[in-house]
Amino acid sequence: MSGGGSNDAGAAAVCLEGDAARAYARAASVLLRRAPGHPALPPLRRLRNTLAVLAAQDRAPRIFVDRRTGLPSLASLTRAKVRAERAGRTGRAAPADVDAFEARVLHEEGAMLRVRIQLYKIAGDGHWIGLVAHLRWTRGAGPRWIAPAAGCSAEVDDRLRTLLYTWATHDSELSFTRLADLDGIEVERIERGVVGPLRLSLPGAGVVALHGAEQVDPFLAAWTVAVRKADHPLGLLDLFSDACVAGDDPDHDNDPRARLLEATLSAAGRASRDARRMERPYGVVKDRWFVATPPLDEAVRRLCRRAGTSNRVVSVSAVALVP
Repeated sequence: MSGGGSNDAGAAAVCLEGDAARAYARAASVLLRRAPGHPALPPLRRLRNTLAVLAAQDRAPRIFVDRRTGLPSLASLTRAKVRAERAGRTGRAAPADVDAFEARVLHEEGAMLRVRIQLYKIAGDGHWIGLVAHLRWTRGAGPRWIAPAAGCSAEVDDRLRTLLYTWATHDSELSFTRLADLDGIEVERIERGVVGPLRLSLPGAGVVALHGAEQVDPFLAAWTVAVRKADHPLGLLDLFSDACVAGDDPDHDNDPRARLLEATLSAAGRASRDARRMERPYGVVKDRWFVATPPLDEAVRRLCRRAGTSNRVVSVSAVALVP
């Protein structure tokens, strides 16, 4: 998207300034506020707080937006965090963390610990990502991956922490199988939540989407067509989750935009995957939901029906995106 600021064609971000930055922050906040919550997603309220901090800076706010995702860039999130700390914005008013990591002990019995690990980060592709891992660790069965700490918290070995941060950007099935190969670790559930992409077109504020229709994606094509035809505000926000759960439940793919990992594997890869699942059964669940203004909401519903999925599409009036 462009308008109201500088734009480096070789960079991954575009700078919105002044009224364009305020308009972007308001419209993005509206879409995030209407988005259904999910346990694996980064906290949407804190993401809205980030936008509020960025829009309030000085008389001429500047927001760097990642052109790949339409979301505030890592630089903008870092700037918002620093400004909020200086202003004493804490608790419910605090902005999103650039990254966050928390481990809690859910149950301890003998040598076994059940833990829940949750992290948030900005992925290398510009999306906001959350990951929740439910693990069992048995003392003495391998490296000291996890240790109880004060209260119900837990300390996580740096090697495991690094692996979780790395695998958070990959399919949950891959994370599940890699973690399950670690000595002493039993994986109960891995779940990922992804915010983005966010697409906005606010002609009155000079914020115009630049997403190209050359990408082979019917959702981007529908967006591009809508932008060309409309002279009013448009918005489309994607939210995605995928989970890999131990047990015999069948796979369930409700994502119209991506295939299960199985569909991307070679014959040898599928055979290896099937053998692994015979030894350690698990099921994969994928879902995607949308927040959209007309006429994109109906276009998205049609595309989902065409893909054979049943997705939640929250409709938001275009009027709500502007003051």
